[in-house]
Amino acid sequence: MTFFNFSEPLLREKQQELDFQDIQGLVCLNYQIGNFILFSKFYTRVDQAFIVWGLISIWDFRNRPVSTY
Repeated sequence: MTFFNFSEPLLREKQQELDFQDIQGLVCLNYQIGNFILFSKFYTRVDQAFIVWGLISIWDFRNRPVSTY
């Protein structure tokens, strides 16, 4: 019994054609200077939830007191 499907990559780009439910909460970050694009990315609601979860986790582990037993 295998856990992973080795024919599909573990990490891949997001699909370009999004469903209607994905478009509703879509956030676009676009940083540019003149005509030069520095950063351009689309974030779906799932992406946003993972970013918030990651920031909360980082904050929690950075501020947790370390016990010395």
